[in-house]
Amino acid sequence: MERFATPTYLLPEQVFEDGTPTESATPLAWAHAAYIILYNLINALSSNKKGII
Repeated sequence: MERFATPTYLLPEQVFEDGTPTESATPLAWAHAAYIILYNLINALSSNKKGII
C-alpha cells in the first residue's frame, strides 16, 4: 500500500492498473485506517502474539 501513496503520503481510494493513483478521492480517512489495521495485523501475526486477533 505504501508504494501507492501520493508524494504527500496520502492513500488514494483507487489506483489505475499501472499503479498510478487516481487522486480524485484523496485523502480518505478510511484508507488510512485500513492501512493501520493491516499493518498491526501483520505485525501481530509475524511476532506470534496470541489474543491480539
